[in-house]
Amino acid sequence: MHLKPPTGPAFDVVLVAHVSVAFLGFGACMLTGLHALLGLVRGSEDPVVRRYFRPGTNWAERLLLVVPLFGIALVEMSHHVFSFTQTWVILGIAIWSGAALAAFMILWPAERRLQQQLSPSSGASPEELSSSFKTVLLSSAVTTAAFLTVVVIMFAKPGGPTY
Repeated sequence: MHLKPPTGPAFDVVLVAHVSVAFLGFGACMLTGLHALLGLVRGSEDPVVRRYFRPGTNWAERLLLVVPLFGIALVEMSHHVFSFTQTWVILGIAIWSGAALAAFMILWPAERRLQQQLSPSSGASPEELSSSFKTVLLSSAVTTAAFLTVVVIMFAKPGGPTY
């Protein structure tokens, strides 16, 4: 059965919002990993590394938490063209959940620890800093790989509608 793809201004706005927050949120996670790599290569005294890992919440990364809200809205706005039973939707939600879990449990705590270790009064050893940089780098790589996988799935839509 061939279905007509969902269209309309409201659908398009929500789609742009979904894609934008995904790219911004996961892009920020990727940049965090790249700055951790920079810390491993250049050292913890590098001003770019210190500026990036200054204390505070990286709100751009937290945008990835909004991605499923827009995704759910898109499924609901599709007039039954998309469904929560379709393979591509299930895979997208499952992989996003894994990425969010990695961010919550590994990336963000390691990023906070690194911010504390880079403060002038911390007295963190080079080994502790290196370990934190590696944890941030690897957990960032996991979230980035998950995001890239979901992008491919969203375009391919395995088990989804044919137009």
